Amino acid sequence: MPECPHVRVLAIVPAFNEARSLSAVVEGLIRTGLCDVCVIDDGSVDATRAVARHAGALVLSCPVNLGIGGAVQTGYLGARDDDYDVAVQVDGDGQHDPAFLPTLLAPVRENRADLSVGSRFLGEGGFRSSALRRGGIRYLSWFQRVRSHGTSSIDAARTMYYVVKVSLALVLLPHRERFTAFDDVVDT
Repeated sequence: MPECPHVRVLAIVPAFNEARSLSAVVEGLIRTGLCDVCVIDDGSVDATRAVARHAGALVLSCPVNLGIGGAVQTGYLGARDDDYDVAVQVDGDGQHDPAFLPTLLAPVRENRADLSVGSRFLGEGGFRSSALRRGGIRYLSWFQRVRSHGTSSIDAARTMYYVVKVSLALVLLPHRERFTAFDDVVDT
């Protein structure tokens, strides 16, 4: 397959009251030189919007808190509207290290995959969360296995750092969400 060196990549950063950690996240993504950054301000009441803009991100502001799903969907719809080919979803709280973006992006950029999934738990010295969070992750993983009748090989509760072609992401959105107009989202 031919490599796709000129793909347009957008980092989608859903953020709800993440002013304290957001600057480092946005600046780290920009330093990679691999993507533009769009912060979805999900109805924050702190300085999230101002911090994101000051750090160099495009900001889409939701007038109310849509939740992680609505914020991410807003990001993918924005990526589609601005003709991006690929999107990477990055948490606004700094849990996803931008240093791993080149590795995560490579299979999609080289046209070997439409989706690339990373995990902060893999490898030596991987991320170690609190006991309470690990318990929650185990519960969510169990629940996902039960809901998928054991057929899911992706542990979404542990990953959530992934690169996907925008065209695929839009197909994967639930049908009722795919055509939802976010008329009140403001590009700031």
